[in-house]
Amino acid sequence: MTKIVDNLFKLGAHVIYGSGNTSGMHVSGHGHQGDLKLMLTLMKPKYFMPIHGEYRMLHLHKMFADSVGVEQENVFILNNGDVVDIKASVARHTRSIPAGSTYVDGLSVGDMDFVLRDRQKIAEEGILMITVLVNQKDGKVMAEPEVISRGFAIEPKRREQMNRLILDTLKDLYEAGRHSRNVKKKQI
Repeated sequence: MTKIVDNLFKLGAHVIYGSGNTSGMHVSGHGHQGDLKLMLTLMKPKYFMPIHGEYRMLHLHKMFADSVGVEQENVFILNNGDVVDIKASVARHTRSIPAGSTYVDGLSVGDMDFVLRDRQKIAEEGILMITVLVNQKDGKVMAEPEVISRGFAIEPKRREQMNRLILDTLKDLYEAGRHSRNVKKKQI
């Protein structure tokens, strides 16, 4: 919706938009009943499948289709995973396939067991993360280390000691010519 408004402004149109408080207008971005009926009347679809909104909205849209002559058996209100197959110009709701939220972490898709195990372990034991910004070219530390804890607190004095230890370790590695990222991770 925002792109449409932006494009109208670019074309020089006088656009009234915003919330009712600032503009006196309220619009949802969705077509009204008359718009939906007009679309169905002009398109004259043989098959119709409302696809966006709450079930009650889909049902009302189905009723609009019926009111302009679309046969009820040719209107499909589907759930996620429902399949409509079209064969020989005939559409039918034939089956359902597994659908829903799928975990994606960049490395794998689907299996949640290890995620739940990890979260349980973090909840029970906590987690400590250390981030250090290091210049890849020369191996020098670019900023103070950041020590992040979840599930337990670190006293400010201890946090300072940890930062000093991290910086000293990185300095020793730098002076020894050991610039490998893996070596730094292991030593820290």
